[in-house]
Amino acid sequence: GLKLESGVGFSVTGRGLVMTVADTVLFDLGVAEISPEAFPLLSKIASVISKTSFPIRIEGHTDNLPIHTEEFPSNWELSTARAVNVLRYFVEKEKIPPERLSAVGYGEFRPLFPNDTPEHRARNRRVEIIFVGAGRDLILGLQKNNE
Repeated sequence: GLKLESGVGFSVTGRGLVMTVADTVLFDLGVAEISPEAFPLLSKIASVISKTSFPIRIEGHTDNLPIHTEEFPSNWELSTARAVNVLRYFVEKEKIPPERLSAVGYGEFRPLFPNDTPEHRARNRRVEIIFVGAGRDLILGLQKNNE
């Protein structure tokens, strides 16, 4: 099947196929630079992207704990910078055509769970890679290719 790793989930929504990646898989706490440990995963995701023709939206999300650093005055900046860094990785390292990609930051304003426990906050901190308009058949097709 499609073996990615823990911290990566799939769902199909009205927008398309959504691949959700936990922030800890990609970044250290409070920074937007991608951790080198995340490169192999991003490389796998890029090979999935290259096998399809869907537009790809990369969305950054945080929890509601305030961040206030010189670089990131708020969660908007952090979530947007993270999404843009993932986009740039795909374009610069994986040669995905830039016109297929967009990056958006939602800060803490689109939580999946109430920010009431450390576990819930952790699940809200994520990057979503959306294959716009794709459905469940995309996952099945990818699983076949990977078997």
